Amino acid sequence: MEAQCITGYLRCMKVRCLLALLALLFVISIPSNGRAHPHVWIDMQTKLLFNENGHIKALEIFWLFDPIYSAFLTLTVNQIEKKGAKNAHSKFSEGMASRLKKHNYFIEVTVNGKRIKPSHHSTATSGTLKTGKNKDRFWSRMTLNFSQPIDPKNQKFVYSVYDPTYYIEILHVEKEPAFELVGIKGDSCVGNLISANPDQEMRTFAASLDKTQSGGNKLGKLFAEKVVLQCR
Repeated sequence: MEAQCITGYLRCMKVRCLLALLALLFVISIPSNGRAHPHVWIDMQTKLLFNENGHIKALEIFWLFDPIYSAFLTLTVNQIEKKGAKNAHSKFSEGMASRLKKHNYFIEVTVNGKRIKPSHHSTATSGTLKTGKNKDRFWSRMTLNFSQPIDPKNQKFVYSVYDPTYYIEILHVEKEPAFELVGIKGDSCVGNLISANPDQEMRTFAASLDKTQSGGNKLGKLFAEKVVLQCR
């Protein structure tokens, strides 16, 4: 019994040491003047999903995490797997989506200027890339459904994806396509990706915050991109 306790304790200490090492690597991997908000970086691709009537039914979000945070997430999934989970990635993804739901999935959607919320997520998956220049980076994908289809021809539709505190920076990838309109016929709809343009005061303020500090829940919006949909 004592041997089992010692073994369990050592395993626990090993995990803690690995997490501590990852945190240390994160800190020393950036210059001292860069240890400011944000602290995690996500490359994103989004898809607006349309139904057969040309109405928006869902928003699909794909996140690709930075290498350092990818290592942390991979270790987290490995620990879930060691506990006997048959599909550790699925369990992790569902858990992450459920936690994000409390924060409106980090999305802001407005219809004619009025904010609406997705009703639920229908799919949530994750994994690590196996090849290419982004090999070993951790990815996550989820589909967010709206309770009622939205007619973009008669209503102005705008969406953003961001962490309200700006602890995490979430930006669309620079390569095409950064976002897609899936299921729409012809060129009846066009999306415009608008970059954020925070003033220097806000940039300086964000840069002054370390990992233990918060700039409040309105800071992230100032650094958020938005996609504006125009349909005819």
